[in-house]
Amino acid sequence: MVLLLAVLAGWEAAVHIFSIPRFLLPGPSSVVARMAASPDFLAAQALVTTRETLEGFAVGVVVGVVLAVLIVHSRLVEDTLYPILIFLQLTPKSAIAPLLIVWMGFGDPPKIAIAFLISFFPMVIDTTAGLKAVEPDLLDMLHGLRATRWQVLMKARFPCALPFIFSGMRVSITLAVTGAVVAEFVGASEGLGHLIVISSANAQTDLTFAAILLLAVIGVVLFSLIGVVERLVAPWQSGVGHHAATA
Repeated sequence: MVLLLAVLAGWEAAVHIFSIPRFLLPGPSSVVARMAASPDFLAAQALVTTRETLEGFAVGVVVGVVLAVLIVHSRLVEDTLYPILIFLQLTPKSAIAPLLIVWMGFGDPPKIAIAFLISFFPMVIDTTAGLKAVEPDLLDMLHGLRATRWQVLMKARFPCALPFIFSGMRVSITLAVTGAVVAEFVGASEGLGHLIVISSANAQTDLTFAAILLLAVIGVVLFSLIGVVERLVAPWQSGVGHHAATA
């Protein structure tokens, strides 16, 4: 907090000392004043982006977990899907966004689709790693007891994968915010991404910074909420998820 306050104070001082025009770089006080002047408008735009983010993220989590289960249980599916997933991940989503808008229109579906396409890949990778991280002795014991695949999945693989799943969710939620904003850049009539484009074009830099600040707040809040959910769902695993992605 001390470092953050020092940076903000230095920023404000530099703007006044060097007489930087407001349209180039507004001071923190100008940004806060702009936010205070139109809180309802900014809150409405933030809610639009948050809704698109959460919907794309939810689809990404469900699809990512399902694909991971299929990959773990079928070598054919793994060999078939992985090249396609890597191709989708490496394709710039800003290049896909205009096509999705042409196909789906200017409503919420293309924004949700972009948020999903950007966010689901970490879920597939981390969940697959978690489902494969079960101790071989435990699997041998379950097979010896004639457990079905579903029983092995729910009693062994899925509990073991929980920290990996939550680790993937932390990465995915931040990417979903980016995906929603990218889609709003390309074609939207509301949302923080649309607000950034319009305010930048009109040299309303203080409004642009206000939108960027709200995006950062949204990302931090959603990231923190996933940690809260993890502690509620799997308190014995809390903290393990931070190391799962690098395991």
